Amino acid sequence: RILPDKIGTTNAIDAFPSHLEKNPGSPWVGEKDLFEWVKIVAKEKAANGEKYFLYPITIHPHTPYLYDPYIDEPTITREDIRLNEVTITYINYLRFYNDVFKMIIDLANELENTIFVIYGDHGTGFSLNDMKKLLNRPDLLSVESWEKLYQVPALIYAPNDNNSVNGMKSGLLTGKQPLVRSQVDLYRTVLELLGKNEQHFYYGVNGLSDERTFALQTRISLLITDDFTVQLKKYCPTKKFSRDSIVYHNGDGPIDYDMSEMIEKILTFKQINDGIINNNLVIDVNRKKKGQ
Repeated sequence: RILPDKIGTTNAIDAFPSHLEKNPGSPWVGEKDLFEWVKIVAKEKAANGEKYFLYPITIHPHTPYLYDPYIDEPTITREDIRLNEVTITYINYLRFYNDVFKMIIDLANELENTIFVIYGDHGTGFSLNDMKKLLNRPDLLSVESWEKLYQVPALIYAPNDNNSVNGMKSGLLTGKQPLVRSQVDLYRTVLELLGKNEQHFYYGVNGLSDERTFALQTRISLLITDDFTVQLKKYCPTKKFSRDSIVYHNGDGPIDYDMSEMIEKILTFKQINDGIINNNLVIDVNRKKKGQ
């Protein structure tokens, strides 16, 4: 079904082409056919001289990790390592994740003048005990485990249409960002890469810059900075740092600034932004920016 015109999007299940097949037994659109569908739509738009923004979301590489095409060829089993069954299923699914990236590369080889922004929306839910075994860290603290679990991949692939290496178009953007970034920064990064930022209000920092920022995982109150990660639920009641509440990224510290003051400023910043979003004030901000 077509959603309201002002949104301009289409329900995937109803719009899915009848000549493409879903994974056997799965209620969702399979990744191979999803990207085939993306290619069809992108080529139609390009042939008509239209610009396009397509937002395919992979479904199968997600809990509970069903419909694995390699289910009969597991990489590991519980006989190899005593992990939660879902954790083992996830690890075995990594082989299919590699296939998904190959699908994206194949798609990039067929399209021109197209940028791909690829990111994970959230980390895994591995238990602390599983993380201790996987990292061979029996002394691993929960705050250290959460810090690792909530890291997700993100990359901007701008294929060079005039240069390929080993069957893959080389990227016009190269390198790795060592500083903390989160999903909110992708929007600003893409806007500024395309020079479309003059009339838009947005959050975050440029993902390719050397700006310092933070990431806040509100579900478990985890604050990540370039210098430390703190579990706010354990820190805030006493305003004291403990081994169970903080991880320093340069060993055991010290930090040459007042961490408590920085945390308070970040929390105040979050409250202000919550107010802007909850009261729909972004519209007013954009109007003022445009001089309206």
